[in-house]
Amino acid sequence: MKLTEAITIIDKTGGVLVVTDNSSTIGWITPNEVLENIRVLDGSAEDAMIRKPITVNPSSRVSHARRLILDKDIGRLPVMEEEKLVGIITEKDIAKAMRAFRELVSSNQQDSRIKNLIVEDIMTRQVTTVRTDTSLREVVTTMLEQNIGGIPVMNDYELVGIITRRNIIKMLANKPLS
Repeated sequence: MKLTEAITIIDKTGGVLVVTDNSSTIGWITPNEVLENIRVLDGSAEDAMIRKPITVNPSSRVSHARRLILDKDIGRLPVMEEEKLVGIITEKDIAKAMRAFRELVSSNQQDSRIKNLIVEDIMTRQVTTVRTDTSLREVVTTMLEQNIGGIPVMNDYELVGIITRRNIIKMLANKPLS
C-alpha cells in the first residue's frame, strides 16, 4: 500500500489503519507514523489550522468541557481568560481526572460533587504554541517530539486557530504528495 492510500484511509476513518495479510492482523499505522514518514510537507500552520477554535474559560465546569469535546468531535480545547491563552484541556486530561475523581469520591457523593470540578483544576498551564507562519514541518516535529496531538496557533498574543494531527492528515489527503 502506498503512503497516499494510507493517508486517505486514515483521514476517512479518523484513526488507526489496521494492516492485515490474509485476514491476519500484522500491524497498524497511526497518524503519528504517517507524519513521521512524510518526506515533503509544504505550507504553514495557517494552511491546516482550524480558525476560531471553540474555547472554554478556567471557571467552566469540566462536565461542560467534556460535553463540548464529545459533541464537536474534537480532542482539546484552548482555555482562555480575558482573551489570553492560559491553558489547554484535552480529552485525555478529562479521562484521567474522571478516573481519579471516581476513585477518591464515594459513589453516593459523586453526582453532587462532580459539579465542583472546574477546568482550571485539570488544565495544562504550560501550552506549546505556534504562529500562523510556522512551517508545517516544524509543527509536526513539535507534535512528535512533545507527543501532543494539537497546538494552539497564535499571532502575537491572539489565539487565531488550532492545528491538530487530524487537520494535517486531512490536508495531506486532499492534496497530492510529491
